[in-house]
Amino acid sequence: MKVDVIATGSTGNVFMFDNIIIDIGVPMKQLKDKIDFSKISHIFLTHIHQDHFNKTTIRNIITNHKHIKIVYGEWLSEPMRLLRVENFEVIEMNKLYEFGGFKVAGFFVTHDAPNCGYRLVKDGHKHIHATDINTLMGITAQGYDTATIECNYHRDTVLDIIESKRERGEFSHLVKALENHLDVADCVEFCKVNKIKRLIPVHVGESSRVEVMQYIKDSGVNYA
Repeated sequence: MKVDVIATGSTGNVFMFDNIIIDIGVPMKQLKDKIDFSKISHIFLTHIHQDHFNKTTIRNIITNHKHIKIVYGEWLSEPMRLLRVENFEVIEMNKLYEFGGFKVAGFFVTHDAPNCGYRLVKDGHKHIHATDINTLMGITAQGYDTATIECNYHRDTVLDIIESKRERGEFSHLVKALENHLDVADCVEFCKVNKIKRLIPVHVGESSRVEVMQYIKDSGVNYA
């Protein structure tokens, strides 16, 4: 299974695994030279936020590539109805499906909007994808080969930034990150406990990117 992070972060997210994609959160012009949509069989969506669900791009894809099936949880049914999607499947969480040569199961994650992650298995390769989450409690991925998991911030660094701004009478958007996104330490602990073979860090915030990547490096977790 080839894992390609086409885009990740607050400005947009697109992840490609062989012939399937998870999330479409960027303008179409950013994808034209990176993805051959004639070879894509399925697109899986997670939640409604613009950086994961770009309505204009999704509309472009379903109009020009009618062979692609859009797959999502029931909470996206209404926005997808408004986009007049014809080739789609609404899936239940924690139920195994077969799509495009993959075995796929969605699972609920907690965020400030209804959201899910995905487990993907192909040719014995096991992958877990989870981003825009505030905890990994209750989720397991024992012995998985690869993982695209959010490492949004380094908690101590972010707390220092918030406190510094507070002292100047300013508000920091990072307060919301603490509430709705995942600390790098939690991601690393999850990888260690589950003996995940390779982590691909995603959705790393710019405010503490250096500290996040150093933390992962120092942890001894294998990463790319």
